[in-house]
Amino acid sequence: MEFSIFLENCTSIPESAVRELLARGLDETSADRVVKRFALQARRLNLDLKQRREEEVLALKHTLENVFLEIEGFEGTEIDSILDQFLPMAVAASPARVAPLSVSPEPPTR
Repeated sequence: MEFSIFLENCTSIPESAVRELLARGLDETSADRVVKRFALQARRLNLDLKQRREEEVLALKHTLENVFLEIEGFEGTEIDSILDQFLPMAVAASPARVAPLSVSPEPPTR
């Protein structure tokens, strides 16, 4: 079994992850402890990723606000509406399928 699938199973189907460890020779108590530990780490990772994305989106918003203020004079809810159109929606990602947010803000050219 691929590690990323095992990690996902620790959070979503812990019984399957335990069975996999039992099949590989771990005793039931140890397998249960390992799955619980990795499930906790996976949930922490998801939370860290969510918070990191929020930080990045806020930084982008601040940059875009400054650019729009300097160039076009947009304010408040107009900027929020524009950002909603530009930025992808956050999706719940399993720890195995995490991709970093890679948007580099550049001011528009005239």
